[in-house]
Amino acid sequence: MERSAVIFILLISFLFKSYGQQAKPSSSKIKFEIGPQFSMPLNENFRTTHYLGFGATSRAAYYFTDEISTGIRINYDYFLGKKYESPTPDRYFNVTWTSLLVNFQYDLKKEFYFGGDAGIGIININGITNSSFNTSVYFGKAVTVFKTSIGMAIYWTQARESTSRNETLGLSAAFRFN
Repeated sequence: MERSAVIFILLISFLFKSYGQQAKPSSSKIKFEIGPQFSMPLNENFRTTHYLGFGATSRAAYYFTDEISTGIRINYDYFLGKKYESPTPDRYFNVTWTSLLVNFQYDLKKEFYFGGDAGIGIININGITNSSFNTSVYFGKAVTVFKTSIGMAIYWTQARESTSRNETLGLSAAFRFN
């Protein structure tokens, strides 16, 4: 939690420090993104019980300037459970992880960007639903393919429940619309 809080404070202080420097009004105030994502469990318990996750990400953002935006992100991941062989055969249930997050993003020069999210996550395992506090940080680059902008990002996500946490490292490729 302390590490996430420090990263969040540094991100916000950087945004406020750079807000007055070269801030140009944005030509399009609201932008959207949607695309696939893949997530790899990081912590040992989650990695032992589940395979790579796949899902989708979407974002609606309001741009204050060409560099600074805030918005809402919705993520959905589906993790397949592994089969456990010893000491007795067992199978872990598949997990769905849906997140509703408040988002802050800073766009750098040369189409690079970074940002962070915080909000609520809903984790469903075999019909049992738990909520968690989610945080994530990401770094990406927008690339243009056939006149379409695609945001390629690497992100780290953490879900905290009362006594445990799950972490993932992921990759997303979101189509960007103005």
